[in-house]
Amino acid sequence: MLRATLLAVAILSVAPVAAAAAIGQVEPLTFRGYDDCVQATGRPGELVVPATDGVRFVQATREGLKTGPALRLATRFECGSVVSRANGAGVIAGAPRDESAVVVSVREPGGGAWGARVTIALEAEWRAEVVRAAVSDRGDVIVSWREARSAPNTGSIRRVRVARRSPGGDFGAAETLGVDAHRHELVLPAVADTGEAFVLTTTAGDTGAPSHVPLRVWTAVEGAPFGTPGTVGSMRREHGPALAAAADGRALIAWSDGASLNVTEREPGGPFVAPVRLGEADQRSGFTTGVTVGSAGEASVSWVQSGPGEAQIASRRTPGAFGPPTRIALGTARAYNKDPFFNTQAFQDLYFGGGTLSYGGGRRGPVLTPDGRAAIASAQPEWLRPMLAFAPVGGGGAGSRTFAGRALESVGVVQALALADGTPAIAWTEPVRARRFRLQLAAEGVQERPQPAPPRVTFGSPRSTTLSDQEPLRLPITCNRPCVVFAGLGDDATNGEFVTLPRGGRGELKIEAAGYLAPRPAGPVKLTVRYRSPDALRAHTRTTHVRIARGADVPHPQVTDLRAVRRGESIRVSWRVTGPLGVGNWPYYITADATRAGTGEPIAARLIQDDRRRYTTTLRAGADARYVTVRTALEGRAVVRIG
Repeated sequence: MLRATLLAVAILSVAPVAAAAAIGQVEPLTFRGYDDCVQATGRPGELVVPATDGVRFVQATREGLKTGPALRLATRFECGSVVSRANGAGVIAGAPRDESAVVVSVREPGGGAWGARVTIALEAEWRAEVVRAAVSDRGDVIVSWREARSAPNTGSIRRVRVARRSPGGDFGAAETLGVDAHRHELVLPAVADTGEAFVLTTTAGDTGAPSHVPLRVWTAVEGAPFGTPGTVGSMRREHGPALAAAADGRALIAWSDGASLNVTEREPGGPFVAPVRLGEADQRSGFTTGVTVGSAGEASVSWVQSGPGEAQIASRRTPGAFGPPTRIALGTARAYNKDPFFNTQAFQDLYFGGGTLSYGGGRRGPVLTPDGRAAIASAQPEWLRPMLAFAPVGGGGAGSRTFAGRALESVGVVQALALADGTPAIAWTEPVRARRFRLQLAAEGVQERPQPAPPRVTFGSPRSTTLSDQEPLRLPITCNRPCVVFAGLGDDATNGEFVTLPRGGRGELKIEAAGYLAPRPAGPVKLTVRYRSPDALRAHTRTTHVRIARGADVPHPQVTDLRAVRRGESIRVSWRVTGPLGVGNWPYYITADATRAGTGEPIAARLIQDDRRRYTTTLRAGADARYVTVRTALEGRAVVRIG
């Protein structure tokens, strides 16, 4: 809980943009489990959700969400990819909970029943970490996965494996791509009707947290092994790429190098050519890209960037150059606690460490609509409002966006899809309570039912106004009619909790770790409240204030006597800590910058976690470093000029 409280987050605020046609919500469905398996498969109107030991299909229509059959695949099945084509060809790939095998089911073109489960057993001591799959209109299938085993004294060893099958056939023997390494990361496949298969991979060095990695593509023709990979370019490591293949073997790769969004293309039967820059990209995290390529060479590439708060969509109607990208404003980033350091790559590297990255498998490219638009889905973290964004195919026109719903706590999975008649739609999930979520759908042309009047929510005085380290904030709550309420502290509703009163009346809200966010002495703290009737489609939001104080035992270290002395190419940094430390280690972020404000990437950075009163450390930085800053998670920062 404390780690979540201290985590730096970016939130978005409104920016003007043209409005698109209104969309309406249908009635949601509630499911058990986690929403990490929720995906729009790519077949019009088809969604998939988790089910006991497998997956369940859901049909999305203007009239509502219709639960379909469940498919049992393996004990505590963890899905990696569920992908379908418009003609019904599909593949499901994942692993059992013990990661001892890769489990696959295939649906042939025409959209009939799913085939018998295929189990690809792994060699002893290897376990499946990441499983991804792709299918062609013809029914060609490729399954790729990253597997790992423990290695004495060196951590995990990883390798990339693939298995393929021709339409109607059996899977061939698994093939290893390249050599074993500690940090194989990306595994992303595609396959064409020609039987040609493609896999994107990345591998980071054994140690550290590099900002860029080589992006490689492996290519194989039907019936032959994969050859030597080609290097596409240098990829910003946090920015996952996109890959799509058309029926005739044309393939497109889109990726970010932290400054530009690039694409490289392969004509049918040819090699991947030199990359082309489509537009600028931001180096910060919060980046996603998608690519769609059609049978006639029409294509669309999208990239969404939380840092600058915008989406861009570039597209074309025929093979050749892309039109100019269309920009769609999403918002403006704001750093946690107004300190830009918490939006830097240096912070990401320090906080999350130098581990092995994995990339999401449920991303889809832009949806191409019959009326000539490219549609993508996104969500505003601050507004909790899923959004469909549109751009004209071919470029040269204004972008537009339209909003759907308003969540109580958060928006989970967000994906654009087309209904059976080509109507653009958006599906998303919202948590309900532990291990349950609501699946929501909105589409153009849907007429919503009238919404019930919102409940009136009031709060009483806190049970205790001075909060100790382990003491939650307990607030009496009253609703004048049935209600569902989510409330937390600050603009982001930090450490928020649900309260459900099925008949209205009185209850109690408990917010853990509230003492860390309280002032000392007592003062007002903002309480963000989101609420709705149990049968309402969207929530309402208001804010109030609660007067509380931080207890004397709540850890709240403050940096004093900060000193920084240069010794050649090194800077010796020392400081003392006052205030309560509590039990356990406390994080200190030490950076060297050219300016006192330190608004960009620091020249050097280090993280120390300990419970001492005195600290000494060394930063490696040249003469361009003039200031040292030491930050604690809650008390801001101390800055000193290097002596």
